[in-house]
Formats: sequence, C-alpha cells, structure tokens
Amino acid sequence: MPCGSALPISGKKPSHIVFLCLIYPIAGFILFKWAFGQNYLQLIYPLITGFALVGPFAALGLYEISRRRESGLDTSWIHALKVWRSPAVPAIAVVGGILVALFLAWVFTAQMLYATIYSPTPPDALLPFLVDVLTTTKGWTLIIVGNLVGFFFALAALVVSAISLPLLLDRDVGAVPAIKTSIAAFVRNPGPILLWGVHRRRGAGPRQSAVPGRARPCAAHTGARDLASLSQGSGCPPAV
Repeated sequence: MPCGSALPISGKKPSHIVFLCLIYPIAGFILFKWAFGQNYLQLIYPLITGFALVGPFAALGLYEISRRRESGLDTSWIHALKVWRSPAVPAIAVVGGILVALFLAWVFTAQMLYATIYSPTPPDALLPFLVDVLTTTKGWTLIIVGNLVGFFFALAALVVSAISLPLLLDRDVGAVPAIKTSIAAFVRNPGPILLWGVHRRRGAGPRQSAVPGRARPCAAHTGARDLASLSQGSGCPPAV
C-alpha cells in the first residue's frame, strides 16, 4: 500500500502525508544509529518496531488536522503545531506518558528475552547475529516469542490510545475518562478496532473517528464529539 494512500486528508493536504511518511523512517534511522553506536545490536529491531507504540502520540498534529477537517475548519498544517495549546494538554501528556512507558517496558522485556535465550552479553557484530537469529533454533525462538510478546504491548497501546487521544483533542474530558472510553469501545467492538489498528500500522495513518467507515465503535455513525458519552457508561451515542 502506498504511504498515506488511505488518509482522509490525502486528496487535499499532500504535505501532511509527506510528514507521516517521513517521521517513522527518520525515527527508525535515529534509533538504529543509537543502538549500533551503543553496541545494543540486539535491540535494533525492538527499538524500531516498538516506536509504533508511541506513534499515536507522535501523530497528534495529524489527529488535529483531521478533527478540523471533520468540523469544516481550516486545515492548514500550522494548526498541527497549535495542538499544544489545547486545554487538554495535561490529560494528553498522561496518555502519552503511558505510551512511552509501554515502549520502555517493551524494550526492557526484549532485552530480558535476549538475555534469557542467548546471554546478557551483546552480540559482537550485526551480520553474524542476524545469521544466527535466522538460522538457529534459539534465533527462531527469539523471533516467535519476541513478536508474540510484542503483540500484547501493541494491543495495550491500541486499546489505550485508539479513541482517547482524538477525544481529548476534541474536548477535555480528562485522561481517565478518555482512557475508559477507549477501553469501552474496544470491549464493545474488538474486531473493528483491531482491523483499524492493523490498517493504521500498514500506513493508512490516523483519522479523527475511532475507526473508518462502517467499522466504528458503535453501530451508529459516531465521531469524537459523541464518544464522550461512552465514558459516562451510557452506551453507544445517538446517531447523528
């Protein structure tokens, strides 16, 4: 899938797509250089893939652009930089802190897995390490177990952030109600949100509604403005 091909803003704001296409490769390159320079070769893959855990927080500007487009407001890129003026910044920071904590926990877990399966000593060189991982039983154990554990970290990040961050950009309901809303939406419709999460990881990017098209948290058409009612335990918001 071409980068950003399914973005709701793709037809009108190609510069936003460029941002989305560049942020992950640049972050991945920086993490790769850091791990290589610090002789943490075993952490290159966990660092690069784990960065997606904080992706929703890094994409706040795009969430804001999508929210403004949905509301019929100006969608100039400058508004992406004004997201930090939102009154919900403290609550957004809490959600972002949770995502960062998940990222750090994932990296720590990945290191523990490597130390358990191999040894606490980092590999001496990248190429021999790659060959060993791809051609030995220990290596495939690391791959399978590591990706399985990583899936649960990714799932936790998706459940926490899928709706909470877009909702907080729209209204300051507080970090706890926003996270509860996100969890409630996942519990009600895990399938659609999981599919949306996979879609987002493939490069579709964020959009303001919890999940696109018919795959939304409730059967009715819902946007971020209506999702706040879920945090009060009132069930699906009314159709609009």
